Amino acid sequence: MRSKESTIIRFLIENKNKELNIRSISKSLKMDYKNVYSIIKRLEKISLVKHLDSQAE
Repeated sequence: MRSKESTIIRFLIENKNKELNIRSISKSLKMDYKNVYSIIKRLEKISLVKHLDSQAE
């Protein structure tokens, strides 16, 4: 697993009870938005991350 992916996964685990978006993740980790976006999409594709729609109640 790549270092940036590991960093993002660790961050998501540590903040699992918070509502996060790609922008907040990239700012918190001081990583480029585009890189975070690509990594999150890749993690969603292999089912390591799940997108939750905050509009659905």
